[in-house]
Amino acid sequence: MIIPKNSYMVSHLLVVEYMTPEGELVIESESHGSDNEELEFGKLLQLLEHAKIEAVAPYLAYAVAQYCVEENEQEEEEEEEA
Repeated sequence: MIIPKNSYMVSHLLVVEYMTPEGELVIESESHGSDNEELEFGKLLQLLEHAKIEAVAPYLAYAVAQYCVEENEQEEEEEEEA
């Protein structure tokens, strides 16, 4: 992500999953504000929820679109039968 010119980072959240040479999966996170201090819990939750929404939104949009297509097809079939 590129932060636009003349803007500055207010909060930062980084979550990384990696595999050790022994094959163990490890998940670590780092968060801090513009003061370089660890984020307050509420702000951390806000960033986590935003990331979750961005990750889930495409799947939700696809599911809704599929539902609408199926409903439309069903209505067209009912109209043809009538």
